[in-house]
Amino acid sequence: MAREGRVAMNAWVSMGSSYLTEILGHTGFDAVTIELQHGAYGFDTAVQLLHAVSSTPAIPLARSAGATLAEINKLLDDHVLSLAMIETMPALDAVERILDVDELDGIYVGPSDLGLAMGIGPDAWPAKEMVDAVAHVLAAARRRGKYAGIFASSVEMSQAVSAMGYHMVTPGNDAQLLRSAAAVRIDGPDVHIVSEGERPIDLVRAGAAAIWATGRAIYGF
Repeated sequence: MAREGRVAMNAWVSMGSSYLTEILGHTGFDAVTIELQHGAYGFDTAVQLLHAVSSTPAIPLARSAGATLAEINKLLDDHVLSLAMIETMPALDAVERILDVDELDGIYVGPSDLGLAMGIGPDAWPAKEMVDAVAHVLAAARRRGKYAGIFASSVEMSQAVSAMGYHMVTPGNDAQLLRSAAAVRIDGPDVHIVSEGERPIDLVRAGAAAIWATGRAIYGF
């Protein structure tokens, strides 16, 4: 996708539902990331979720709960994209050296934790300090021809980091998709009352489809 010159859209799974995960994989996202650090599930469930993604057109990705070789090896297969998380001050300060590691394909920025580490809060975007940090990380990656991904908590941030040149953007996690779709159904211009037989998973599907359609319209994916 990077070679094609377009931004990859990535879904982020924090809930341990294989059904939900498979639906996200079929919605149009280029990749689906299984979140082991903050996700509400353990390693065994994560493996099931990765299998669920593998049954869809999306590329399965995983965020390790730690840097232990044993856990990482359990997640690896023959086709691995290895990204280092940049979400602490030591990582931000050392990003040049991190990207010089030959075995790494690139980096992934966690703006919420990074904002906390910088002392400007988890929702710091578009504070100048955060914008400058995100731009600095991207520039370091691009100088080395390496991959750069980032989590974006809003459409505005997704637009901005895509325009900057990030290769992969995550427009919120599965819980946020469910929350936003439910809000639209309840409070949107066309008030929608959940009908009998309509399940929360339908709202997730609607939210994911809306996010994907917005991405296509805004960024031309």
